[in-house]
Amino acid sequence: MSETPWSLDRTRFQREVLRPVSRGWDPTSNLFRTYLLPPRVADTASIEAAIGGVLAAINQQENSGAYGVAAKVVKRGHQKAAALLRDDVLRSGHRDAVLAARRPLRTALEHDLRDLPAAPPALVDSLVSRFGHAFTGTEVREVVTELGRVVREPARLGEDLEPPADYHKARAELALLDTRSLRAYLLDRFTVLAPSDRQLEDRRLELRRAVNDEALTAEQRVLAKVRTWTRDGQLAGLLAAELRAELLTQAPFGFDAVRRAAADPPVAAALAAWGMPTAADDVAYAAMCLARFPASAGSSWRAAVERAVAARDPRTAVSLLDAQTRLQPAEEKQRDRLRAQIADVNARLEQARELEATDPEGALAEYQRIARISAEPEIDQAMRRCRPAPPGSVTVRARGEGAVIRWTPSTARTGAITYRVLRVPGEVHGSRGQVRPDTDAAVEIALDVDGGEYLDADPPAGQPLFYSVFTLREGQPSHTPATSAEPVVLLPDARDVVLRGGADFVAGSWRLPRGASGARVLRSRPGAATTPVATEPTGFRDRAVEPDVPYTYRIQALYRNHAGGELAGGELASGELASGGVEATAGTRVQPRPVEDLVAGAEAGALTITWTPPPRGTVEVRQFDSTPELRTGAVLPVLSVQDAGTRVVTTAPATDGELHAPVPASGRQYWLVPLTVLDGLAAVGTPHRVDTRLPPVRGLRAQRLGGESVRLTWQWPGEAPEVLVGWKRGAAPSGPGDPDASFRRYTRATYQQDGVDLRLPPGSHTFLVCATARVRGREVYGSPAVAQEGVRRRISYDVRRTGGRWGGRGGGLRLVVESLDGAPPPDVVLVAGSRLPPLDAADGESVLTLASPADQATTRVEAGFTLDALRHLARPLKLRVFPASRSSGAVELIPANPGNLEIR
Repeated sequence: MSETPWSLDRTRFQREVLRPVSRGWDPTSNLFRTYLLPPRVADTASIEAAIGGVLAAINQQENSGAYGVAAKVVKRGHQKAAALLRDDVLRSGHRDAVLAARRPLRTALEHDLRDLPAAPPALVDSLVSRFGHAFTGTEVREVVTELGRVVREPARLGEDLEPPADYHKARAELALLDTRSLRAYLLDRFTVLAPSDRQLEDRRLELRRAVNDEALTAEQRVLAKVRTWTRDGQLAGLLAAELRAELLTQAPFGFDAVRRAAADPPVAAALAAWGMPTAADDVAYAAMCLARFPASAGSSWRAAVERAVAARDPRTAVSLLDAQTRLQPAEEKQRDRLRAQIADVNARLEQARELEATDPEGALAEYQRIARISAEPEIDQAMRRCRPAPPGSVTVRARGEGAVIRWTPSTARTGAITYRVLRVPGEVHGSRGQVRPDTDAAVEIALDVDGGEYLDADPPAGQPLFYSVFTLREGQPSHTPATSAEPVVLLPDARDVVLRGGADFVAGSWRLPRGASGARVLRSRPGAATTPVATEPTGFRDRAVEPDVPYTYRIQALYRNHAGGELAGGELASGELASGGVEATAGTRVQPRPVEDLVAGAEAGALTITWTPPPRGTVEVRQFDSTPELRTGAVLPVLSVQDAGTRVVTTAPATDGELHAPVPASGRQYWLVPLTVLDGLAAVGTPHRVDTRLPPVRGLRAQRLGGESVRLTWQWPGEAPEVLVGWKRGAAPSGPGDPDASFRRYTRATYQQDGVDLRLPPGSHTFLVCATARVRGREVYGSPAVAQEGVRRRISYDVRRTGGRWGGRGGGLRLVVESLDGAPPPDVVLVAGSRLPPLDAADGESVLTLASPADQATTRVEAGFTLDALRHLARPLKLRVFPASRSSGAVELIPANPGNLEIR
């Protein structure tokens, strides 16, 4: 998937680059910010667009902009910056440095966004200011995205609805009524949040008839205030402020606590009544943002007191109340309660400090209980002092190329407990070679591991390793680790072992693991002793093999012994350690032969691809969008070419030597490469180019007119100016440049006036027709159409005895070849194979070559021969006749008496 095309955002470029540069920011410290690119950009087009776009922008600013000096600073490093951004390795290293510099920002966001589903825009601006504009708003948003969040404005919780100024007096009256809020009072007395004047008057008259006491007097005052607030339109702001404060009291307990409070039916009804959001998640997010980022929560001292109480900060609330010259009685009572709470917290903090020395877990639990009611600044530091207990015993065992580390969990029970794992190399001490951990060289391999097990997937091999495990509580490690008692020495086997057999050898290759010093190869076969094989560091070629015999090879990785005698019980005479080894079986084999005559032609909306089938193996056709890098004729492991090109998709069942595929998209060039696959090897055939910049020729037909004339007809390819007609006897032309084929050009006018009639010698011919034109001074050819005229020639042959014992020494034999179509037979060769019939002219021993007669009227040729030169071949001998060359055309050779082709 391609990235979004880059475009210059001039406003962002001035705000995030030029303006900070003018204030001293170094543009080379973050080239992704300077060129407005995401750090993980990999799209070459976007990078080039950014380099060119920013250069144009700084040139404009340098000449006529308000940030001319800043533009010159950026331009001074532009050439080096462009080179770095274009280089994948340099860009990756710069990306790592940029992302590493963001870690403090990430840590701050993780803290601020704990249990929040999104980040408010106010937090983004706050972090930009908090870090002194070292990071831009764009970078903050990128980190928010990395943390799985989005930047989203919280809903409003009635912040624009201000309560009346005398509301604090009503709170004192409500306290006398044992009612926590005006909302609770209204719902209890009237069952509605906005009672009518009639309802208020009825309640006032009811109170007049009751016995007068302090509570009745307080309620009458509340009713009077409610009537006034209702008439002045202030009741909504009051109830909204009350509801908001009620939700904020749950904010210290987390997002879920606020959501549960917002989902309570009475609260949900009140939210709906005063036009606030009703979705519990939206309400919880808005309340958490107000509590955690109170930038817009109000500026009055009473609002500040409420925020401090909601944030579990009684000390700030008391200081605000003490700063006022006059407090209402309810506010004085609130101050007294807060002072009592502070005194209780101080006493509990003192007790927790005393517990730290004897019971750190108990002290930590007490600190956590205190933190639920008061956000004391010293609690974080105190909790860090209460380190967790280390894990129990640590054991290590090898698993494949890695090491499995297991430990007994820590006895720590408070907080989030995880573990940190260190790999500690061993060092030898004393004359006995005792191995001890070298703690100065320890390497951290895992942080924040849950559970009691970890797999070190790629440790160094051939040396003793210890492992240490720390307990972590909220990131704070135990004072000491637990360390494995015994070292483990890992001896991984060689990787990616591949064996292949040639005609007279077996070769192998592998990849040594990290730390290995070399490899050893042992060869074995049934009934024979194991034999070492000479090797190179990553391969071998064994020629001491016999045909058709399977051999088993064991490849062992070798390691230097770093540990001394006590760890080298199974070491080799050389003092090296050997891995268990990888076994594989291989033997000699016949290599696949490449296809050399693949051609492709478009016909009836499909691409027809044909070739001469090789004697062994199957043929795969791969499509390449540019000139293939595979060397023609090379024989490679199938695994090394499995991702080369794209396998051609067939539109109909493929036959031996032919397949049909969709015509490639027009306007481009493609290359088709045949791969002959046999026993894990692939032979690279001759590439064939398919050029779709010109329209294909369709409807090609070849019709013999009698004698030696052939008429070609086709559908003219669109607006092509000319077509190229090529023909070749026997096999199809490999393309417009085939030196063994004949070619002629025809214009459209010539074709329509005279047609195309060709006089050709007898035999089967294959024709190729394609559009042609000159593009930028070079000859371009369209997709060719291919047709064949004639039939396969039928040639009969027989091997006859002329004297002596059949097939014996000195026995006379005679090869008789006769054509069945009235034309002279072609050049043929008689081939003998041992035990199995030959598959082609090169698969066996040549016995006799019989040339085609010069007289065109002669249809029969023969010649005598003996088998004396074939005594080294094992009997029975299998005889077979093949065309002597490809120029013989399409020939079907038919044995007259198959029984005469076997010599025992």
